[in-house]
Amino acid sequence: MSNQLLVNNKIENDKVLKAVPFKKIIRKTTAHKHNNYFEIIYLSQGSGFHFIDLKRYEIKPPVMFFVRQDQVHYWEIDSEPDVYVVILRKSFVEKSLDKELKSLIEQISSQCCLQLKDNSTIETLLELLTAENKISAECSFHVTEGLLKSILAKIIQVSKPIINKAETKSDLYHSFIQLVNTDAVVVN
Repeated sequence: MSNQLLVNNKIENDKVLKAVPFKKIIRKTTAHKHNNYFEIIYLSQGSGFHFIDLKRYEIKPPVMFFVRQDQVHYWEIDSEPDVYVVILRKSFVEKSLDKELKSLIEQISSQCCLQLKDNSTIETLLELLTAENKISAECSFHVTEGLLKSILAKIIQVSKPIINKAETKSDLYHSFIQLVNTDAVVVN
C-alpha cells in the first residue's frame, strides 16, 4: 500500500488550455491533485459529492467547482453526470494581455464552489469553447480568450457563492502540503 498522493495530469504539455466534456462513466475517483493548472468544472446534471481539501460539497446542478493547483480533490457521483471541464495553465494567463480576464480568473479562483441561478448561456459558451479548443488556427488563442472571459463574467453574474472566500491556510497546513508534494507520484 502506497502512502503517496497521486498527481493527475489531464492536459498535454504543449497545451495552455483544454476544454472537454467529462467522461460520463467516471463516478468515483481516488484523492488526487493537479500540478501546474487550474480546473473549472461545470455540472448541469448529476448527484453525489465533490470533496476539495477534505471539505464535502454536495452536487446540486447547475453548479461550478474550481480546483486550484495542488488542492486535493475527489468525486463520489451517484447518478450520470453531464459535465464540462476547462483546464487552464498559468502560461495561458501569462500569454493573455487582457487585464479584465486576469481579474476574472483571480476572482473565480478564490472560490471552490458556486451555485448557478441560470446556466443556459454558460452551457452554450462552454460548448463553443470546447469546439474552439479542437481548432488550431492562428486566431484560436484570441477566440479562446474571449470565450473564457465571457464564461467567467457570466459565472460571476449568475452565481451565488457557497463559500465566500478561500479558507486561510495555517502554517501547519502549508507544511503538510509541502510534505505531500514531496512524495507525490505523477499519473498521466
